[in-house]
Amino acid sequence: MGTSASQHVDYATNEYLIRFVGKESISPNNPFWNRFLSFTLKPPATRTDDETLIQKILPMCEALRENNLQTGNLASLLHVLFNLSSQLLGSAEMENNMFSWQTFNGLFIVRCFTKYLVQTGKE
Repeated sequence: MGTSASQHVDYATNEYLIRFVGKESISPNNPFWNRFLSFTLKPPATRTDDETLIQKILPMCEALRENNLQTGNLASLLHVLFNLSSQLLGSAEMENNMFSWQTFNGLFIVRCFTKYLVQTGKE
């Protein structure tokens, strides 16, 4: 995740993902988000692909769960998504739009983490 093609492989070494789940707070207006959300993603096509992806990002999900209370990075990502969706709605060009690409990527990241929380969280 972050400025390169992604085939669900190098998450443990991805500098943008490591920073997102790390202990540093990232404000919604930080240029980091532009780079972090600018990656090519092939979403899982099957349940097996999805389970494989979740297993590969499990350490990142655990780190985000542990650090997010202090960093608020998930909330910052949601703020960024709100801004992107507003820009997307106001954009005259809907085809090949960077805003739609980044919005999709951001929503996918939120989906992965939310799925992790639902599956591992206690009531």
